[in-house]
Amino acid sequence: MTKHVNWVLFRSFVIAGTFTFAGGLAMLPLLQKEIVDKHKLMNKDEFLEDAIMAQTLPGIIALNSACFVGKKSNGISGMIAAALGSILPAFVFMLLATILYAYIPQEGPLQTAFVGIRASAVAFIFAAAISIGQHALNHKVNWLIMILSFLVIVVFNFQAPYVILFAGIFGIIYYSYIKKEGGKV
Repeated sequence: MTKHVNWVLFRSFVIAGTFTFAGGLAMLPLLQKEIVDKHKLMNKDEFLEDAIMAQTLPGIIALNSACFVGKKSNGISGMIAAALGSILPAFVFMLLATILYAYIPQEGPLQTAFVGIRASAVAFIFAAAISIGQHALNHKVNWLIMILSFLVIVVFNFQAPYVILFAGIFGIIYYSYIKKEGGKV
């Protein structure tokens, strides 16, 4: 059973890494279908919680997510299998791209294919945002933090690390206030 779970984790992350070109967020809908819906290695709430945590930590979202999902699904061996699966496609593609870069035409069908791939990547990111939003935006204060964060990034051009820091501080203050008052977050 353990080897089977590790194989499922490895294969799921290899497939997601191979066919999603916009990074870790774009992988989430595909991974959720494989890991949660098809193989039932974890439930949707656990998966989305891990996806949210993977985004908040420094590093590559896909690798962070693989480590969280793999560890929760099958311990250290699951974490290693998922992590290897998440980095293998990027490694192979980058290796090939750097070797073949001089030979890739800068115009023509290949470049227009990349334009189409980039456009479809937006759909993957949007689907991931909706899925995570449904999980994370379950209280009015979460909506407030999300809207304010969006506004200060888009309107005032704040850098993401500062927004994350201030949102975290706001969350700590809010949680402390609610906890003191006996409410639920």
